[in-house]
Amino acid sequence: MFEEFPALQDHLTETATPTQKSGKGGIDQWRVQVQLERFEMIQSAIGTVPRSRERAKALRAIAASAKPCWGSSEPPTVKTLRLWLQAYDERGLIGLMPKAPVTKGKTRVLLSQTWDRGIDLTEDRRVKVATQLDSYTRSLIAKSMSARKARSLAAKKLVELSIEAGSVLSRANLSNICKVTQKYTDRFDAYRRVARHDFDNKAFFDKDRPRISRGRCAWPMEVVYGDVHPIDIYMEAADGHGQRRLRLIAWMDDCTRYMWATVAVLGKGRGIRQTDIADSLFNVVCDPVGGVARTLYLDNGGEYAALGEAMAEIPGAIDALSELGGVVKAMPYNGPAKGLLEHSFSTLEQGYFKHISGWIGGDRTNKKTHAVGKPIKGFEGTVEDLVKSVLDMVAAYNHASQGGQLNGLSPKEAMQDAIERGWQSVTMDVDSFDFAFSRREDREIRQGGFRFRNAWWSSDATCRLGAGDLVNLRVPLRSNAEGIFVLHDGQRLDERALPDKQYHPLDRDGARESARRNKLQEQEIRRIRSYVDSNIDPATEILRGVNLTPLSVVAGATIGLDDAGPRHQELARIERQRAQMIEIAEDFGWAGYSQERRAEGN
Repeated sequence: MFEEFPALQDHLTETATPTQKSGKGGIDQWRVQVQLERFEMIQSAIGTVPRSRERAKALRAIAASAKPCWGSSEPPTVKTLRLWLQAYDERGLIGLMPKAPVTKGKTRVLLSQTWDRGIDLTEDRRVKVATQLDSYTRSLIAKSMSARKARSLAAKKLVELSIEAGSVLSRANLSNICKVTQKYTDRFDAYRRVARHDFDNKAFFDKDRPRISRGRCAWPMEVVYGDVHPIDIYMEAADGHGQRRLRLIAWMDDCTRYMWATVAVLGKGRGIRQTDIADSLFNVVCDPVGGVARTLYLDNGGEYAALGEAMAEIPGAIDALSELGGVVKAMPYNGPAKGLLEHSFSTLEQGYFKHISGWIGGDRTNKKTHAVGKPIKGFEGTVEDLVKSVLDMVAAYNHASQGGQLNGLSPKEAMQDAIERGWQSVTMDVDSFDFAFSRREDREIRQGGFRFRNAWWSSDATCRLGAGDLVNLRVPLRSNAEGIFVLHDGQRLDERALPDKQYHPLDRDGARESARRNKLQEQEIRRIRSYVDSNIDPATEILRGVNLTPLSVVAGATIGLDDAGPRHQELARIERQRAQMIEIAEDFGWAGYSQERRAEGN
């Protein structure tokens, strides 16, 4: 603006005074704007002689085509133009600038006109009370207090502060003059930002957090956003109580806005599962149109946290994606992903899903019905029909042209354009995906297989293992996956294990299958036996180095079998005692007595 009028810029620089400055040292912008408009308007009349016909004619011509200036609803009259021109002649450009308000920067009312006029306090005490109340009120608002409640509490506080400051008015009079108006609390609206920051981070993020402008990625799959959206279509639950809970799991490419989606049908009390994530991501990373993303952004706000949590709990999934260039970043409340996907979800709801029967709108507390006061008419058909209808609408969304950064292209056309320009996807094959997105369990081999989910599972590879061999199972999380991966000694076996087929007792195919498996086992045994040295005899190896020479011994007393019996030992003891008694009797002269007793058999 000043480049066209150098004199104006120089004049403002030289003549600006402190009273004409605003904010942090600058002149009020509106005053400069008015000054410039006035100068441009009278420029053709500058240089004419005052009170001459030439000036009058020039002013009439200006007034005929003049437009309202800034802050005015009517164009200036000839009289007004003459006054502007006269001010310019007398004072130059500074004469065209409106005067600054005399009350600018001055507080005309401390708290309210009623309180200012009615309070019986000196000026310094009034200022002190006003300062204290300002601090009290702004603190309430900064702590998320509503304006109405803040006014009520501030009024009570003002009464207390007035009494403490020395007011002798009665409490009734103070209550009448200490009313706090909305205009007063509006002074502290800036402190609501503090309340949003401290107590409502989502509102602060949406309203206050500075943003930067971002363009879209140059190529597809550089950044892919993942999120979950509740589908607002009413369908009665299978038990007739309530409605089915449906969730749209969506992945959107930042470059083309192309969307891949699956529908999860949740039972009562169930949330997003790892199986739901595996099913949805399979449609992306194994699709030649998509493939593995360089970066996956998963929003962790609210119920959408289930997506990131389920993803992080899948063993090996993040490592597998990282090996192919994909890096999973679970960002806490990711703004770009949130904004882009929520806009797309809103478009799907209002432009596509609303045309599916049973749609109840985004506000579940204000359900849209087919007739006022009548029950909601839900979707008529099976769950499969509803899922197909939703996915068809997602396909229609990908086919529709979009404005903004797509410049009228549809997501499908933008993806096709990138393919024609040379972009190629990096996909995972089905086996790699199922192996990465799987659940792990351990089992022991018995009779060439293992038991899992109340069934017997086996493969040609497990038939070659022996009883007691420990194997690690990788159970694919994808719902339509067939078979289980089996690892033994850290190595993945060639084939997936499948549930055993049950044969009829008279079915000869069963006998042939049994013979085939036995043959596999025999082949494995022959393979293992090939590493065995047939010349090694265990008996010979046991006896190797054993000294078979008998020991040299000296024979001692030999005890017969009868002598060693318990009865014989007891009789021998009694006989020894009797012999001892006879010897004692003979020593004391009882030999005759002993002979008599012996004759009597005692």
